[in-house]
Amino acid sequence: MASNPIESSTSTFLGMGLKVGDRMQLDPPTKITGGARVVRLVGYTEDRSLLVSMPDEKNWSGSLIEGDTVLVRTFSGRKAFSFNSRVLRRAVSPYEYLHLEFPSAVSSRRIRRAERVRTDIAVQLKGADARAVRVTNLSATGAELRGSAAAGEVGETLSFTLPLKLHFVDIEVQCEGTVRNAHSLPDGGVACGVEFAELDNQSWIMLRSYVYQHLLDSPSGRV
Repeated sequence: MASNPIESSTSTFLGMGLKVGDRMQLDPPTKITGGARVVRLVGYTEDRSLLVSMPDEKNWSGSLIEGDTVLVRTFSGRKAFSFNSRVLRRAVSPYEYLHLEFPSAVSSRRIRRAERVRTDIAVQLKGADARAVRVTNLSATGAELRGSAAAGEVGETLSFTLPLKLHFVDIEVQCEGTVRNAHSLPDGGVACGVEFAELDNQSWIMLRSYVYQHLLDSPSGRV
């Protein structure tokens, strides 16, 4: 089923409603390989500069220098935000942080409550009839499981441990849900839609954060 059109608009830095300590994702310029890093908002002076913690440059091919252009992405409430900025200064005292140019424009996109992203994660179902399946799309409220045979009958309860990488940290989420539908695939496999049972708050936050991070990393991965 085709997804709804992306609801894009423009915003301002203040309009994001960020607080000191909030996480943001910083993408280095193309000359530096190694992927995005998570930084935290240290503070800002409106229309002058933005202060963020120093990204972990350990696995980067180089270090940020003054004048480098970076892409900053984050989410707040039900919206994902992104903006380009420029490194004004690297500060080392009293601790390491970056002065970034205050953004003149911020792009925003509304996120659906049950935003779903494409994945390809191998999991092992629990129980007497345990089998290996793949999680091919995921949201904070459910998942699609694919395998050579149906993961379960409609109405059946399934449980599995879902391994995820969140902000470069490996985590596991214990999932339990009910099979709501199933259909055959062109390759002969079967896809099952699973609705998660009520998750504990920490698991729900981790799933939502993973989905939002995936949207920031790969906007085209939206289902």
